[in-house]
Amino acid sequence: MEKEEDLVNIYYFKRPRLVDALEGKPISKVFAGNFYNYALDESNNELYSWGMGENYVLGTRDDENSFEPVKVHPKMFFENTVNVVGTGA
Repeated sequence: MEKEEDLVNIYYFKRPRLVDALEGKPISKVFAGNFYNYALDESNNELYSWGMGENYVLGTRDDENSFEPVKVHPKMFFENTVNVVGTGA
């Protein structure tokens, strides 16, 4: 069994990149799926995504994985306002 102090050295137990990447942004909603996630800043209509990028689900126009939040390009919204994001299962 691992000791708690050993877990500090494991990448995922350090301060999450998510906190650093979204720090200072007024995130109002977070949508979590099994393999990809989104954070929404409703005040600026900005959407950020991270996770497994298969099938272009991150809205970044490629299928690369991203473990740091990346701003989804506004053209992906077709000039609509984002209120809710469906992540599937």
